[in-house]
Amino acid sequence: TNAVINNDTNPTITDLTVQFTEPGQREEYEFYAANIGEYNAYLTSINIGAKNCSVPSDVPAGNRPSTNLLNKACEDIVVSIKIGNDEEITYEGMANYAVTNHMLAKSTSEKVIVTIKYKDGGDRADGVFAVEFGDITLTYATVDSDGSINNGQGGSTVIPTNYVCKRANVN
Repeated sequence: TNAVINNDTNPTITDLTVQFTEPGQREEYEFYAANIGEYNAYLTSINIGAKNCSVPSDVPAGNRPSTNLLNKACEDIVVSIKIGNDEEITYEGMANYAVTNHMLAKSTSEKVIVTIKYKDGGDRADGVFAVEFGDITLTYATVDSDGSINNGQGGSTVIPTNYVCKRANVN
């Protein structure tokens, strides 16, 4: 699907839905985050919404997986996120993950890559199924999660809201 980022507050990635048929498949989404605020921005957490696996209504009866195999295959779907030069991190499920030591300097940008993966060697469903992840929110602040401030602004803790993210064309 055409996933999007909304930047009204913290960048939130929505509409992450992928169809899979066999283990080893993956779908990658590429975004760019730009800090156009007046302070350096520190990524303090990544919140990943719930995973939901289902059979799309347009899948013919002969290609629909059984509920048992669908549920097993769903357990083998993970999401990974790579932000800027940080290492890619794979998340097994929904949660709020703390992040430290990641700064997006004012007037700079960085790539955000979100990949939904059907694990190699995972349980195989006997038909086409869709995986949808709930919203993924990147929370930024002008103070790093360890409390340090490195923005040259005398200790301001104002949370900047001027982030611009856009989706790049990716297969």
